[in-house]
Amino acid sequence: MRNITCSERYKNIIAIGTMLGVSTGVEAFFALKYNRRTVSLNGDKEVVYTVELPIVEEFKKHTEFAEKHKDALITSEEIPWKERIDMQAALQSHIDTAISSTVNLPENVTVEEIEQLYLYAWEKGLKGVTIFRNGSRKPILSTKETIDVLTKRPESLDAKVIRFKNKSEDWIAVIGIMNDKPYEIFTGKVDLEEFPLPKYLNEGKVIKVKTDNEKRYDFQYVDKYGYTNRLGGLSRIFNQEYWNYAKLISALLRGGTEVDKVIKIINGLELDSETLNTWKNGVIRALKKFVEDGTTTGEKCPDCGSNLIYTAGCISCGNNCGYSKCG
Repeated sequence: MRNITCSERYKNIIAIGTMLGVSTGVEAFFALKYNRRTVSLNGDKEVVYTVELPIVEEFKKHTEFAEKHKDALITSEEIPWKERIDMQAALQSHIDTAISSTVNLPENVTVEEIEQLYLYAWEKGLKGVTIFRNGSRKPILSTKETIDVLTKRPESLDAKVIRFKNKSEDWIAVIGIMNDKPYEIFTGKVDLEEFPLPKYLNEGKVIKVKTDNEKRYDFQYVDKYGYTNRLGGLSRIFNQEYWNYAKLISALLRGGTEVDKVIKIINGLELDSETLNTWKNGVIRALKKFVEDGTTTGEKCPDCGSNLIYTAGCISCGNNCGYSKCG
């Protein structure tokens, strides 16, 4: 019989604990109900399944008690990070090697707070600590609100074609859609020789093609005569520098970052080229069409002081005073 490594032993403990619905350590509950990402038994694809803690179901059975003590079951993100560090420090004093714990942090945590967390952990004598900022990467565990992040890109994605002008130039954006949200973007100046797309077209499909020699994205559409047409290699059509920035933006979208937040990130890019700034403005115009109506921008109306909101892709006053950035 071969020896089992520490890593394998730990994985076995996690697997058994997960099946039994119990904790395998001193971690706080991630959530009372969450989704766990794993791989199938033969390892060929990802599987997502829902986990609901048995203790929560038992707690709910005692209706009157549960109503009175509904704040008794708290989750990892609700516990202040200092308390998590203090708990780990108390346990560390009884361990002869080292332990680690994952401190879950909200998406809006600041760099300064993370710095304070690590310094405090060092001051408390911890040998290791891990943090996870919600939405920062593809998670193993997620709540229902972030389940879209777990979906693997299919070979074919429905896409919207958006045309717009920047100054006197004609521009185009091809935006892949998953779960009714933007998932990836390809954009640049219109070049009918390189990208002979009919002017009446506003939708199609982005096809991911992977061979031994390359990985590319093709655009496929059905013309007004009912014929299927395919344009190969979206990556070659647009300026290479645009393509590199578009990959960064697509990574944000695929990671589940809300569209309005992606727009803020793009708007904050300091680009040293007029051409790139023109491209940046074009991307913002294209993505604004996908922001849910009523989403606040975080800005105030200069006329009446009310919140500015998105409406049909435009930014206007939420108090209907008449102010609008939509021109």
